[in-house]
Amino acid sequence: PAKGQWIVYNRQKTKERRDDGAEHHVYIPFCIRPIVEKYKDCDGVHMFTFWRRYKDFDTFTNCCNNALRRWKEKKKCDDFTMYAARHSFASLARKAGVEKATIDEMLCHVGEHKMGDVYMETDWDIHRKANDKFLALFDWSPIQ
Repeated sequence: PAKGQWIVYNRQKTKERRDDGAEHHVYIPFCIRPIVEKYKDCDGVHMFTFWRRYKDFDTFTNCCNNALRRWKEKKKCDDFTMYAARHSFASLARKAGVEKATIDEMLCHVGEHKMGDVYMETDWDIHRKANDKFLALFDWSPIQ
């Protein structure tokens, strides 16, 4: 993958329990790149500056959930947390025509075909194409 177009990381929650270290690759679509650039860390170690701003991962997650809570109150909609965002992504991706197995992989879940995963190399481009289907559900024109 082209440098700067993909984020490669190990999912914190499951990296110690998986042989692959829960390695994950996420394509950064054009519409999201300005946000990535805004919070990019140039220390050569970290992807984003959030580690400088928050005491630990739990504090960061709580701050994100609080910001989402304020947003939902302003928009008068149901509770929306990072956990709910994963559910929403999965449901919307499925409606966009993404296969369940691909959605499982995109969420860094071990699917029902665990043995196949031992022998198959992950094709991250499948995830990129699936994400394109998901993002096509939204209007990405600039807000005026």
